[in-house]
Amino acid sequence: MGCTRAAHGSGCVRTELLYAISKEVGKQASTAGARGWYTAWYRSLVKVTFATTRLAKLCSSEDRMVRELGPEMARRLGTRLHEIEAAASLAELRLLPQVRAHELTGNRADQVSLDLVHPQRLIIRPVDPCPRTPEGGLDWDETIAIEVLEIADTHR
Repeated sequence: MGCTRAAHGSGCVRTELLYAISKEVGKQASTAGARGWYTAWYRSLVKVTFATTRLAKLCSSEDRMVRELGPEMARRLGTRLHEIEAAASLAELRLLPQVRAHELTGNRADQVSLDLVHPQRLIIRPVDPCPRTPEGGLDWDETIAIEVLEIADTHR
């Protein structure tokens, strides 16, 4: 589910981040702490876990995603997972218009919805403890670990 070479520079988040890392590591190579800098930077990316073993197996195999969800949904799901893993926090996902990340309310409070193929959404939640703003909303900047709950139509 990675980006191709042709995708570089065309908005592929994973490719652009990896390119930026390689450039920065190259600049830092003359200092003794270059490896430590890379390790610290990599650890700051959003950590992803899955609510069920079935969902983890589905999301870890491109063939299984295509077989169970279809090619378009599999492509979008893979893209969303790469975007989540490449982000430093959930706040970065809010900046991507195609993701349409937003908090859910009601019985789905503390959950976040990300667009896939209409009407399906990828439903995630921050891993406990859920970071909060003083106003009580989700602190998007502090959310660095999430759990994928399901793929669902939240409008039913």
